[in-house]
Amino acid sequence: MRMPEAVFTYTIRRLALAGEENRESAAYWIGASKRSVESVLFADDYRGFRSGRFFTASPLGTNALLGEEIHRRGGVLIAQIHTHPSEAFHSKTDDLHPVSHKLGFLSVVVPRFGRGVRSIGDCRAYEYRGSGRWSQVRPEAKFCQAGG
Repeated sequence: MRMPEAVFTYTIRRLALAGEENRESAAYWIGASKRSVESVLFADDYRGFRSGRFFTASPLGTNALLGEEIHRRGGVLIAQIHTHPSEAFHSKTDDLHPVSHKLGFLSVVVPRFGRGVRSIGDCRAYEYRGSGRWSQVRPEAKFCQAGG
């Protein structure tokens, strides 16, 4: 799917701000359809979201507000994006607590709190396969960064 370079860059910059505070953060890419990422929502902008060096916590009420905002925009949730303090991998907690359990849902993990991340290829991506199972996928195969 297409993703404007500006959306990717803005996402990483905002997530890296939390990293400067030595904490993880999360964001959500949305679009009018599953074919194109058009904008981003940040968990830090929602009441109730908490995070620390090795965790993010988004209560059910916070997720409901996120869903309401996506619906208000007439969009669909394409992927969740979150940072880790060092390497990018999908932890057991990531496996068990995604914001969506839809088959094919994407979870992107950003290493080093976003420091030094220049392209989607610097991240790791995982696709939900159902029954709590995730498969690592090439992020460049899922997201085609485009100018704009």
